[in-house]
Amino acid sequence: MPVTLISISEAAALLGIGRTTAYRLAREGRIPCVRSFGPLRIHAERLQAMIDAEAEASIAPEPDPKHDTAAYRAAVRSGIGGSTPAQLSRKLDSLLQPGPRKK
Repeated sequence: MPVTLISISEAAALLGIGRTTAYRLAREGRIPCVRSFGPLRIHAERLQAMIDAEAEASIAPEPDPKHDTAAYRAAVRSGIGGSTPAQLSRKLDSLLQPGPRKK
């Protein structure tokens, strides 16, 4: 199977970066390239696979509906935590009890 090689300028355009940055990434081994008897060339299929993998990894997972409430987010920010209203209630009750506090 023949390998498709593209220029550094074409790779830079695919990545949305400048040529200088593309050369630096190639030199650092961060994009798949080859230099044989001429200008630097980029493996098109491997570059596209790298772009696809990065895009997949950058997609944030859907939030858990039971944790997507203002009360839960406020509890997490304040350090109370708890994933259910009952746990939150018990923690608040323990904080209101007189005497030494448990952490």
